[in-house]
Amino acid sequence: MTASFVRRSYVVSAHAGVGGRVEPSFVEVEHGEQATFEFIADPGYRVTEVSGCPGHLADGTYTTGHITADCSVTATFRMILTAPESFTAEPGDRQVALSWDPVKGAEAYDVYHAREPFDPDNHSVYEGGTLTSGVTDIPHTVSFPTNGLIEDSLGTSSRMAFLRRSAGRSARSAIAF
Repeated sequence: MTASFVRRSYVVSAHAGVGGRVEPSFVEVEHGEQATFEFIADPGYRVTEVSGCPGHLADGTYTTGHITADCSVTATFRMILTAPESFTAEPGDRQVALSWDPVKGAEAYDVYHAREPFDPDNHSVYEGGTLTSGVTDIPHTVSFPTNGLIEDSLGTSSRMAFLRRSAGRSARSAIAF
């Protein structure tokens, strides 16, 4: 009796979405081996997710689990948002009009404010600390209650600290002070 064995091999293909590319586009591996792909982001983008064959993404390199059938992986890239620049604040009667340069790829902005310098991760523990998410209008007007927190709008006896950042579908930019 003679036994013969046939080695099984599989094709693992890779695809890159908008904002990057992949090398190589496919590999052939033996049963139980792993495949490795390099997902390279275009300038201003980053890899946010790889779907398809189970595996692990680290620093743009995706390594599949042990392959037992043909499969494919697809990378999703997202634009890296920058912090808004050229910030201005124009005081008014119990309000302030904030303006900044629009950020490419931003769908909205987060605007933080308080009556003292603050950490945006803990904005609510500071006097008057408030976060307004999903701001789409530039300039954006922030109104203040008439409960004595703002004595003379934003004149000489009152000070406010404002921070803002860009917000997109799956990312937020750094904070702009």
